Amino acid sequence: MRLGINLDYARRIAKTGAMLQIGLLVFDYVWILVRFVIFNTTFKNRPIPQRFLTLDNLITNLLFTSLLLIFSVGVILIGLYYIKKSQFGIIAGIFLAATLGIKIAFIFFRFIQLITESYEGYMEMTFHLFELSTAMLFMSSFILYDIFLIQLQKREGIGYGGSFFPYLYVLFGLIFPIANLLAIIGVPFWENRIVLAIMETITLIAGILEIIVYFDFIRRTDQLKPEAQEETQTEQTSESPQMQKKEQIVEIA
Repeated sequence: MRLGINLDYARRIAKTGAMLQIGLLVFDYVWILVRFVIFNTTFKNRPIPQRFLTLDNLITNLLFTSLLLIFSVGVILIGLYYIKKSQFGIIAGIFLAATLGIKIAFIFFRFIQLITESYEGYMEMTFHLFELSTAMLFMSSFILYDIFLIQLQKREGIGYGGSFFPYLYVLFGLIFPIANLLAIIGVPFWENRIVLAIMETITLIAGILEIIVYFDFIRRTDQLKPEAQEETQTEQTSESPQMQKKEQIVEIA
């Protein structure tokens, strides 16, 4: 243990959070299909109630934030464990914690909006700012964690090192903050079917890459091992009773 942190426990929390996020992403894609059917049957000849969209967004973000809490705790603990070797792990955890904080504020305002049924333009702009900030922080955390793993591999020979998947995910994932930025400045990109189709395709690819990044995160986090000094101490502790027994036998002889 280092700083009172058990590495196996920290890895287990982080990997559990990652697996739950994968499950949520798969569920989200299924829900998108279900929602598409609902929109084209129940609301085929009339506008979709704003209250339905707000409630849908609120529940989705509530689930994401709950699971992000588990993932963030795991990353922070891993970052603290190796903080003397690389500070990028804890910075990645801080970015995730900041994402969590903004998401909680987002959920709070969405809940207020649902109760008051206030759908003014400034409210939606605020939500877009929230989403833009969280998207940038969330994606940056994967880059920072990758740098963290690269440094551990180079300095201590721990783990697999770097991976190109986080950077590929961020490349396509930029579609999320771009869409929010366009909405903030008032560019109605959703009115152009070609542009909308391109953006939806990129969004789909980004979602698939996010799932891959989580699996890659689990694979690489699995290879993190206790520092050499700690392993030596553990071996000495486990060997000491045996050495004592041998010394006693020698003394008796």
